[in-house]
Amino acid sequence: MSNLTTTTATEEKALALLGQGFDPSVVASACGVSPSRISQLLSREDFAEVVALKRYEALQKNNIRDQKYDDLEDGLLAKLEGSLA
Repeated sequence: MSNLTTTTATEEKALALLGQGFDPSVVASACGVSPSRISQLLSREDFAEVVALKRYEALQKNNIRDQKYDDLEDGLLAKLEGSLA
């Protein structure tokens, strides 16, 4: 991974929001900048790389959480089926 240096609070906020998967136009609005500014940030290889990594990490966390819910549902269904037999 490249060394990313964000220089402004706007860049930090944009990085955090983009990393969570928000649409660039929503991020622009939340940061109070134009969509073209977000596009400029994303055109920087180092910035885009960190955004992609943050999105991947968020996806991994969500997948782990989803699996926990699936396991809980499976356990509850098994108990319900056992009590009905």
